[in-house]
Amino acid sequence: MTHDQAEAMSMADRIAVMNKGRIIQEGPPMEIYLNPKHVFVASFIGAPPMNLIKCTVSGSEDGLTLQCPGIERRIEADIEVEGEVILGFRPEFAKIHKEPGPGRIEAKVYVVETLGSESVVNLSIGDDTIVKVKTGLGQSFTIGERVYLEIDWKRAAIFDAATGGRVI
Repeated sequence: MTHDQAEAMSMADRIAVMNKGRIIQEGPPMEIYLNPKHVFVASFIGAPPMNLIKCTVSGSEDGLTLQCPGIERRIEADIEVEGEVILGFRPEFAKIHKEPGPGRIEAKVYVVETLGSESVVNLSIGDDTIVKVKTGLGQSFTIGERVYLEIDWKRAAIFDAATGGRVI
C-alpha cells in the first residue's frame, strides 16, 4: 500500500484510488490513467494531472453544445446530463500550434516549465483559465505569445459537476 501515485503506477499490476476511505476506482494503472471514472481520479493520477475546466452543456434541436471558457463545441455523444460539467484532458493529449486552424482554441502562453526532454506549457484560455500542455524538444514558446490549442477530443472526458462521475 502506498500514497505515492508514481510508485503505485510504476510497480503495481492493479491499483485502487481511494478518497476518504472509499475506493473510487480500481484496475490496471494505465486503464485508470487513460479512463478515469471520477473527477477525483483524474485530478489525482498523473504529473501533471488532467486539465479540468468548468463548463456547461446545453441542448437545442441541433443537439448538445459544450461551452467552456474560450471553447464551444458540439457534442456528438448522447449523454444524459445538461448544465454544469467538467471537461478533462491530459496535458499530452493536446498540441500547441503557432497558427490558427479548424477547431483550434486561441490561447496565450502563461508559463513555460522546461524539464529537459519536454516542457510543460501553461496556457491561458478564455477568462484566464489555465491549462497545461506537454511539448517535446524543438518547440519553444515565449511568455505572452498568442498560440492555438488543439485538444484530442477522442481522448477527452466529460464529468458531471454535481456527482464527479464520468459521462463521456
